[in-house]
Amino acid sequence: MSLIMEPDFGTPKSKSKESVTVEIDGKSVVVPADTSIMRAAAECGVDIPKLCATDRLKAFGSCRLCVVEIDGRKGTPSSCTAPVTDGMKISTRSEKLDRLRQGVMELYLSDHPENCEVGDACQVHGVAKKVGLTDICRFGFALTHTSGFWKSSSLSSVNTIANCCSSTATPFNILTQYSRSW
Repeated sequence: MSLIMEPDFGTPKSKSKESVTVEIDGKSVVVPADTSIMRAAAECGVDIPKLCATDRLKAFGSCRLCVVEIDGRKGTPSSCTAPVTDGMKISTRSEKLDRLRQGVMELYLSDHPENCEVGDACQVHGVAKKVGLTDICRFGFALTHTSGFWKSSSLSSVNTIANCCSSTATPFNILTQYSRSW
């Protein structure tokens, strides 16, 4: 007996009968109105990183890895919760988006077991690679993939930063200072 793997488009299919045309990373795609940006991207072959999205559940945008940029709009909305509109131009790749996604993954990895039981099959580590997270994280976690496991480094760099920030340094102050560099 074989297992048939069906693609997961990240969000449920829209029930709208009306169609809209959008441009995602220069590719034009026609999808039903109210389709999520994530699903529209998947339908035209553009992969957006995700951890929490699946087409079996209503999207809730909690992982913040699927952020995108929309021409003419401020901010970086989650592609799983943002619906497409006719004529929308969307970018899924940019230096800004890469930095945001890497920062989010650093936070996930800071609270993720360094030696996963599943090794290379770990979805968290797979997404970390996908978003280009390969260097030492600011939060003391080295992303050196050896023998199928990720190895933790010392927290000396974070401790050094904490000692240099001020006499009132707190983890919140340190993280806030780093987030300003994004």
